[in-house]
Amino acid sequence: MTYALDRICVIRDGQQVLHDITLTLATGALIGVIGPNGAGKSTLLGALAADLPVTQGMLTLNGSSLEGLGPKRLARSRAVMSQQAAAIFNLSVKQVLALGLFTFDDLPQVQFQALLQQVAQRTGIAPWLDRPMTSLSIGQQQRVHFARALLQTKATTQKCAQAWLLLDEPTANQDPAHQQSIMQACRELVARGTVGVVMAIHDLSLAAQWCDEVIVLQQGALLTHGSAQAVLTPDTLKQTFGDQLGIHVQQAPRGVIVYTP
Repeated sequence: MTYALDRICVIRDGQQVLHDITLTLATGALIGVIGPNGAGKSTLLGALAADLPVTQGMLTLNGSSLEGLGPKRLARSRAVMSQQAAAIFNLSVKQVLALGLFTFDDLPQVQFQALLQQVAQRTGIAPWLDRPMTSLSIGQQQRVHFARALLQTKATTQKCAQAWLLLDEPTANQDPAHQQSIMQACRELVARGTVGVVMAIHDLSLAAQWCDEVIVLQQGALLTHGSAQAVLTPDTLKQTFGDQLGIHVQQAPRGVIVYTP
């Protein structure tokens, strides 16, 4: 399943936020999206999710325009975790998780419950299933929403074989152990080859450690896109974030490590 973006532009609140973005993204990869605040990372994810309309150019999924896909087909093609505000509805954690399966009305109840329990255990939120969302911290709520999107992705792969998981800063507000757990769960998905993950991420060290590909946005334009090793270089990162940021990149002994003093 492939996203193809051909010179797309997106306007939000009267401002052009994305400019002439051309990309091809295929499943089987964990793709990080980096760039300064306001670079267009969330807008790009919104366009991929079909939550934001493309005002110019063409965005297709497996050759079909996203505009022509109905809500049910979209829900069975991609799962979305946006940046989360504090919970204001007193749903239980289990009810929020179940939202990830709302479109799978043909899923047998036994399979429904098995998937839900499997994901709850994998993400470490099983003890909270009967708790109201409003009783959780922001970081805990974020983990629940990640689990919801993960559950939807797993159900999609069972029904439709291929899927995309779109995540907007899923590791924000997480301690180091849970950051690693979230990234590992994404890695397990893409290892199958039938799932692609696109993730907006600020932590360059996590991007270097886990991402196969990195997209760099700057002022709404595509600066570069390629393998993590090719993109996460001192020159590119200084061009992206400014010379005032001290950045060190270690290419050996294994993979890429980016750190700031």
